Amino acid sequence: MKDGLLTVVTPIEDTPAWNAGVKANDRIVKINNEITRDMTLTEAVKKLRGKPGESVTITILRESEKKIIELKIVRDVIKIKDIKDPRILEDGIGYIRVVEFRENTATDIRAAIDNLRKQGMNAFILDLRNNPGGLLDVAVKVTENFLEKGKLIVYTKGRKASQNLEFLAQSNRPVLEVPMVVLINEGSASGSEIVAAALQDYKRAILLGMKS
Repeated sequence: MKDGLLTVVTPIEDTPAWNAGVKANDRIVKINNEITRDMTLTEAVKKLRGKPGESVTITILRESEKKIIELKIVRDVIKIKDIKDPRILEDGIGYIRVVEFRENTATDIRAAIDNLRKQGMNAFILDLRNNPGGLLDVAVKVTENFLEKGKLIVYTKGRKASQNLEFLAQSNRPVLEVPMVVLINEGSASGSEIVAAALQDYKRAILLGMKS
């Protein structure tokens, strides 16, 4: 909920919403012609969910285009592939897109990086556009692939001292010698912002794209 309106942070790639044309920052004003203004987030989620193959119609306000758009979404079982397109683009530039931070993301990205290095990678693009986040500890593990051991990546503070946590880079073989760019946009949130911010703070990577 943002400003009292049901707002899309980002549609996850290759899901029914993505395929229907939903975009980051779309405001969902109706679900099956029912106005969402007085709904809680939980109620809205219940109305959006349903059996695979059944459809739900949403009405969205796209403020960037000053349009009201009606979209029909066909529900499906959502299977997310967290890493996409690891490859060498040209001139030794490696590229990996991370869709979301899930349980196996850190392991998968390490394997992909090692494979790209074997192919002669001498520069690297980490694409976090439209990445809504995911598991905090996994975002930390992805980040530590590119920072010296012991560097503070992120910390949390709670009302009690026992809730205060620090997450430090732990990797014994980080990739430090390869120049790096991180791509972000308005759909990059939460864990992807932590990764991007840490790499920017230590001047390990340049951020490119749009404000998250």
